[in-house]
Amino acid sequence: MRRVKQVLSAIRAEVTPQDAAFVAKHLTQSELELFRQMSLPDQRHCLNVANTVAELAGGLREVNQPVLIKAALLHDVGRRRGDVSTSDKIMAVISRAVFGSGFAQKWGKQGRGGAWENLRHAFYVSANHPEIGAKLLRQAGTEEQVINLVRYHHHPAGMADSKELSLLRQADDLN
Repeated sequence: MRRVKQVLSAIRAEVTPQDAAFVAKHLTQSELELFRQMSLPDQRHCLNVANTVAELAGGLREVNQPVLIKAALLHDVGRRRGDVSTSDKIMAVISRAVFGSGFAQKWGKQGRGGAWENLRHAFYVSANHPEIGAKLLRQAGTEEQVINLVRYHHHPAGMADSKELSLLRQADDLN
């Protein structure tokens, strides 16, 4: 049911002028360019995650809220608009839910071409978008704490995880 809700949300996705102002308030110009390179549904998703982390972290003094909000806005920048078709992305998401994330990691292969290669590329992007995003953010001059939150947001939870990483994962799962 959650996946159906995500598909419907993606179809109706929009970024309002208020959303754009929120994003511009929290990102540098180079980060804003990366944000804009995501598909509209991914931008909307990242905005939803940012709003959720702001709610979850509200009043928690031990949480670096500016870093957390920036990481939420940028956590999926490794998935760029036009790199993967919507149908291939849906197949990758469904396969991940059915077979686990290891399947995408093993079966995915970078590089586009025919239908089969494009599907394998979608699996590659699905499995590797946190690392791809971290690399793009490093090139953009983003602070290391944000880069690490983006890099590890799909890794299994661990005892040494920061409060920010735990909140980012929770908000991502809720959206």
